[in-house]
Amino acid sequence: MTNYKITIQQRVFEQLADKKSFTRAELDKAIWIAQGNKFEFNRRGGYYGTNLQAWITNKLVTRIKRGVFKITPRGKLYLTDRGRCNKIVRTERDKRRQANLKRMHDEYASSIFSSGDKGVDEFQNLIGTTIKSIRRLSSTELKSLGWSKNPLVLVLNNGTCLIPQLDDEGNDGGAVLHYNYRDEKETKIIYTT
Repeated sequence: MTNYKITIQQRVFEQLADKKSFTRAELDKAIWIAQGNKFEFNRRGGYYGTNLQAWITNKLVTRIKRGVFKITPRGKLYLTDRGRCNKIVRTERDKRRQANLKRMHDEYASSIFSSGDKGVDEFQNLIGTTIKSIRRLSSTELKSLGWSKNPLVLVLNNGTCLIPQLDDEGNDGGAVLHYNYRDEKETKIIYTT
């Protein structure tokens, strides 16, 4: 076994691994203790749903019924051989990503042949345009948009540009996934700065 620094996750799992099951409140308290909090446990002070969901997704924890969970054999493996467990989790995550990208590709390919795709017709004018230049938003542009994240700007030869944003409401700049459909693999994620 490789010697790793003990993580908060390991400390939590050590507290819960021998239990047949545990409640959400017990999980929150275990996280509280693992973090080394010196004050009395206050459930209202911690919101650990993101941790729990990631552990369920990675099959380290399973939900028995509403509000009741248990550590899985993989979760116990995390305690004894973290490197091997993380490798299994990464492999499964990569397979899920590939499956999602393939699904996106298949949906895209099928949408090319359908004429009534919602929201596609209004962008037909982009067909044949080329990228004239690439830049980031200026500080003035960022300030006027109220954004903290600076996305890539694709300036097109027709006098328009494409600017990735966080959501359809324009709450902040967004990242771009550059995907190779021929090889069915991600080539690069262009992050915001």
